[in-house]
Amino acid sequence: MVKCKHCGSEDGFYVPQRYKGSNNCYFNSDGYYGGDDNYNTDMYSNATITWESAYAYCNLCGKVIGKSNELIKMR
Repeated sequence: MVKCKHCGSEDGFYVPQRYKGSNNCYFNSDGYYGGDDNYNTDMYSNATITWESAYAYCNLCGKVIGKSNELIKMR
């Protein structure tokens, strides 16, 4: 389990990314996002990552917690 060395959080981390692609974003008839939860599940399936940070950041405090390639277990 990854634990932030700054705040002690075990709530995970994020890795900033840039991507390109296109998608359809679905709304229900009331204008709310998604409608049926299954509509937007493939929203990023056509996206291609063009850049990814070498560092991972704490979800809680936003500070660097390590190198992303050492912390990410699965793709």
